[in-house]
Amino acid sequence: NLVSQLKLTTVQCEATAFRAADGSPMICNKRIPNLKWFIQGQTFISDAKVLPLRCSDLILGEDWLEEHSPI
Repeated sequence: NLVSQLKLTTVQCEATAFRAADGSPMICNKRIPNLKWFIQGQTFISDAKVLPLRCSDLILGEDWLEEHSPI
């Protein structure tokens, strides 16, 4: 819903299967290239995969955490 509300441009990508915390399957076949987003005064630009999330607007993936986490 957020992608539609913000009128973000998506492109097709290879379908990837994900599993939600409740065990339900989700398929991603779209992404947003070079999404610019902000958190706690910091700006990031990332490719974002589009998933049918119900409770969250954005989930940071393991690849982002590995690149930006101090741990």
